Amino acid sequence: MTVRTRLINRRYRLERRISLTGTTESWLGFDNVLHRAVAVSLPRQELLRDGPFLVEFLQRSRIATALHHRGIVAAFDSGEDSDTPYLVTEYLGGESLTDIIHAESPFDVDDVAVLVEQLGGALEYAHQRGFVHGDLTSDHVVVDGQGAAKLLGLGIPLGSDGSTVDGDIAALGAIAFEMLTGEEPNAVEADSAGEAYLIDPDVPRNASDVVAIALGAGSARFSSAGSFARSLNTWRSFDPGEFFVAPEPALEWAAPEPLPRSATFPNWPDDDDLIAGAGEPADDAAWPALPERHRNRWLFIAAMVLMIAAGFIVWQSSDSTAATSALQDQIETLAQLSGF
Repeated sequence: MTVRTRLINRRYRLERRISLTGTTESWLGFDNVLHRAVAVSLPRQELLRDGPFLVEFLQRSRIATALHHRGIVAAFDSGEDSDTPYLVTEYLGGESLTDIIHAESPFDVDDVAVLVEQLGGALEYAHQRGFVHGDLTSDHVVVDGQGAAKLLGLGIPLGSDGSTVDGDIAALGAIAFEMLTGEEPNAVEADSAGEAYLIDPDVPRNASDVVAIALGAGSARFSSAGSFARSLNTWRSFDPGEFFVAPEPALEWAAPEPLPRSATFPNWPDDDDLIAGAGEPADDAAWPALPERHRNRWLFIAAMVLMIAAGFIVWQSSDSTAATSALQDQIETLAQLSGF
């Protein structure tokens, strides 16, 4: 399919091109089935042979049809026409935010906050469902005649190709920077305390702090696009300290040195002593002697066992005088040894 046919999938008639980005072109189209105006996005002509890009474009398009939020341009249809992927969306009849910035910036902080709140809510909705934009710029924002801003191009699975929520937040911060200053973001410097930033002399300090933190400056961080949007909406009372992220302490771990056996068993011989004495008669002095009270206790128990055995033998045998006498002699001997 080429643009000269001006018909996509024998249904969408292309009228005129309405926007051109680095990778896509959008056309005002007409749906011959539902009889309504639509916008049709196509890859740029020079990218029609870029296989990986075409796969990504088709993947984004399919995901876009599943995302439904007032801050996201509604996607109606997606597919391929003669191996060319396309995406059909609602036609807003507005302008791209890039054109608006070039014509009207800088903007008042409160006006920027209203737009960022709309876009932040849309991003947070997508993030919660596992998708990011990954390449957000003012080219991907359309503002309709009533001032409502909507996003185009959402649809990358979170984490693929290194895409993160923080990346989308920083990109939204860059859009806010452009609206406030009329320029692309540049390096922002911390003040002497290291936690406040000034992006432009004409931008109020608190608003500068909010946008600079969204851009990733300093140690404070927004946890979500919605958090950034709400902070800019209440910039007059913004406190960067509420979003401070303490650095994780560096943990230094060292394996503990093994305790010598003698530290746990003071009277136990070391391994070297045991090895050196292998094959030699055991040296009684090298082994710990049982305490005297423990030895007596065991002798007493042995004596009691013998007494019980003697009684059992007497009970079983009528002629047990000799056996009883022998056992009594042994019991007396054990009792003397044990000190009883």
